Amino acid sequence: MKNFFLLIISGTIISIIALFIEYQFFNSDVLANQRDLGGIASDQIQEPKPIQKTIKPVISTKSPISVKIQYLYRHKNGKEFKTLTNKSVLHSGDFYKIVFTPTKTSYLYIFQKGSSGNIDRLFPMYSYKGVVVNNHNPTEAKAYYIPAADQSFFLDEQIGTESLYIIVTNKKDEALESQYQQVLTAKQQPKKFQVAQRALEQTIAMRDVGGIADDLTDTKVNWTEAGQQFSAILARLNSCDGCVSTIKFQHK
Repeated sequence: MKNFFLLIISGTIISIIALFIEYQFFNSDVLANQRDLGGIASDQIQEPKPIQKTIKPVISTKSPISVKIQYLYRHKNGKEFKTLTNKSVLHSGDFYKIVFTPTKTSYLYIFQKGSSGNIDRLFPMYSYKGVVVNNHNPTEAKAYYIPAADQSFFLDEQIGTESLYIIVTNKKDEALESQYQQVLTAKQQPKKFQVAQRALEQTIAMRDVGGIADDLTDTKVNWTEAGQQFSAILARLNSCDGCVSTIKFQHK
């Protein structure tokens, strides 16, 4: 009888162990299936699409300003003036000048950064080489010859890159004039002079860019220089209020 009860208890224990093992396997399968489903569900979820930002073109609120202009040069022994461009190569002793006609009353500033690195203002200008030229702002709708109708600038012996900057505004540019005045004031103090010049150049470089196009009206200007008659067809400076147009040429 004792053996019979031991056999029953052993069978019961074995059954319980079997049920426990079966439950563990079943539970593991369920967990495994849950994990698999979780992965599949994750695959099926579409990742959020990146937000499409509509980039609108920046429309300048600056009013357009049109100026008829021409940059000109003449070789030392040349008989005629040619158009000065970014590809032009000039030599020491060559001449150059700027002719422009505003289409309306405006303020115009012309700066030159010479091969020495120094910046000079070519317009407005009260005098040139002791001769009063009286080129001042605001400009009128007439032809201006820079430095003068019967004179031209000429290149010295220091070679390098020469840069011309022209800025047109509807009203007096107080900040630009103040910065140039700081350059003039600091001329006798080399360190302050260099700092003032860099600040002026950075201010000019940060401005919006204007461009030059052919003038369909073929505006022609005439002048006499060194006893010779010269003429030129002006181009059109497509600029905006405060924008800068740049010409760079090589001085070799």
